[in-house]
Amino acid sequence: MPERRKKRIVAPVVNEQFRAWTRGTSFTLQMGKTQVATLVAIAASREAFIGISHPMLRHYVTAMRGLEERGLVRRPKGWTKDAWRENLNKPTPLISHQEPTEAGELVIALLRCNGTYDELKREFLRHIPDEYGHYAYLGAT
Repeated sequence: MPERRKKRIVAPVVNEQFRAWTRGTSFTLQMGKTQVATLVAIAASREAFIGISHPMLRHYVTAMRGLEERGLVRRPKGWTKDAWRENLNKPTPLISHQEPTEAGELVIALLRCNGTYDELKREFLRHIPDEYGHYAYLGAT
């Protein structure tokens, strides 16, 4: 008689920042417009170049702090401050500085469902960078 193996249950990895943000008296996903745009820009920078000097990311630092505090983004593995300083004046995509966490990916999925992701991505891509990372506006397409 063959031996039956028990299914092994793997506990999910808990994102403590996201847990703390959502464990108030109610579960809400409140994000400002700049935080939504920044999260979309990070995800979209996997497919097309969107850099930190993009004109739609004027409030990148404050938006990033909010996304980090909520546990929606983190530094990529292998990221170091020294490497960041070396590439400071070189055009690098946002995804090389920050990446969405599992919770961030789920929020991105929600933004795709309501059309916000595609709308913002199109707006980001209306600005194209030159070889130095400076942007020009292409206008309505």
